[in-house]
Amino acid sequence: MDREIISFLLTEGGAVLRWLTATELIPGDPGIDREALLSDLLACNEVRRWLDLLGSGPVHHSKDSAAENALAKLCEYGLRAGMAKLDEHALPYCAVGVEDPYRKEALIIVPFLVRAGYATEPRVANWMEQRIEVLYKLACHGDYDFYMNETERQCLSPSQKNIHESPKLFYQQRFNNHWGVLGLPTCYDLYALAYLPKEDQLTRQKVEAIVAYLLHPAFQDTPGGYIWNSQLHRPYAAGRVFLACLPRENEPEKLILFLEMMAHFECGKSSAWFQQGMAQLEIFRTMNGTYRFPREYLNEKSSYYLYAGMHMGLGEFPRNDHALELESTFRMARLKKLAA
Repeated sequence: MDREIISFLLTEGGAVLRWLTATELIPGDPGIDREALLSDLLACNEVRRWLDLLGSGPVHHSKDSAAENALAKLCEYGLRAGMAKLDEHALPYCAVGVEDPYRKEALIIVPFLVRAGYATEPRVANWMEQRIEVLYKLACHGDYDFYMNETERQCLSPSQKNIHESPKLFYQQRFNNHWGVLGLPTCYDLYALAYLPKEDQLTRQKVEAIVAYLLHPAFQDTPGGYIWNSQLHRPYAAGRVFLACLPRENEPEKLILFLEMMAHFECGKSSAWFQQGMAQLEIFRTMNGTYRFPREYLNEKSSYYLYAGMHMGLGEFPRNDHALELESTFRMARLKKLAA
């Protein structure tokens, strides 16, 4: 790792960036006082604010108080299982896969629990094991036949059949268990698989097969669609939520988020998409060897973290050009380390 880059991040970065640099870029460096850095991290107003938000809102929402956003943000800041303050707020969510309160939201909350380091919690581990089997089966079949044909569309209500101009696309009913173990892979699945500890060869093999399935043009070219809830007689939009489509040219806010996920997979790192994305980021290298991405690449607006690409800041305030240079440089250094 370039020592000048490390020095730049450690001397000019805030509490979050100093902690992330020490723990993720140079984890074995004996000259770093990590206890002092952790103390600074936990005392940081930004970290305290997001800790207070975790548990104060619903699981799934665009609000900052939604568990998916708060837990994702704390993961971005480098908080992990075993830190007492995080455990206090996060452990209650590990009651997934059982009856209320979090059975329905398992698909959404589990990925962030996995990244935070709770993958070995029994119910989290059980849910992930089942999820991998569902997705692996789909990947092995190479099944890209997602949408209802005209005969299958007869189950829709008259208002949804929409036989004029541009009828809505609905996923086949076999994929339509809206709150259960969905048959289709999701952006949440991709996130969970990226950060899941893959300690045995069989798990790595299954995960790589699933991601290769997602990367296939037949999957990436799907336009999204709707899930039909036959009990409630209503559709659910599922284009961005349920399909892990990689960011298009008009979604720069998702580029780094998805590059960081894909860097955790061998087939992801070797994909043309990943290589093109990394080449795109190289455009923003400065004469000093640091990086400064466009502001929209590291968006900090209040909305969904995962499928809107928000909350990508790393604690630098004010969010001026210098802050962007610090955060961009760290992101690129970490990406290069993951991709090595």
